[in-house]
Amino acid sequence: MNAFSEMGVDVFDADDGTYHVSGHANRPDIEAVHELLKPRIVIPMHGEHMHLREHATIAANKGLASIIATNGTMVDITGELPVVVERIEASRIYLDGSVLIGAMDGVVRDRIRMALNGHAIVSIIVDEDDGLLPDALVETMGLPERGRAGVPLADHIEAELSEFLERADNATAQSDKRLEEAIRKITRQVSMEEIGKKPEVTVVISRLAAE
Repeated sequence: MNAFSEMGVDVFDADDGTYHVSGHANRPDIEAVHELLKPRIVIPMHGEHMHLREHATIAANKGLASIIATNGTMVDITGELPVVVERIEASRIYLDGSVLIGAMDGVVRDRIRMALNGHAIVSIIVDEDDGLLPDALVETMGLPERGRAGVPLADHIEAELSEFLERADNATAQSDKRLEEAIRKITRQVSMEEIGKKPEVTVVISRLAAE
């Protein structure tokens, strides 16, 4: 619309309430379709819930069996009246590249979280004979290079993690789960203090075993 405006075109839209084109049929149109098709059962399938409900009411007022079936509703239409027999989980499906993914699969959620909070990858090495090596390598993506302390954020996180690794007991060193939880917590705490964000954290633990 701004491009049209720059060309000197006056644009009129629905913002002032004067014009509205919804694409939905109005009541007379719906009633006309009912008269033409003479359906045994009417199940409205397009529109918001209030639209579906109004459509079902129009049908009921004409003596037609009708029911509201929202996404995931399974309806038995073999009898005289439609009956809801089950509800299943139904959600949006997205084309992600060349693969279909569900809205509840977690892919979109994780991507949004990374977009909002950034991502940190922490790598550590555990020597099975001598215990932890007191060094951690941190790489960040989508985060400011420096925090409030004025030093590189990755260096600050590495320093805090190295301090933790130096004092970690043997039980922690032997448990990947404990290490991941502690490393993730420290990384997010330092980031929160430095830049006000808690990034998504991927922990990579490599264990060196004697031959």
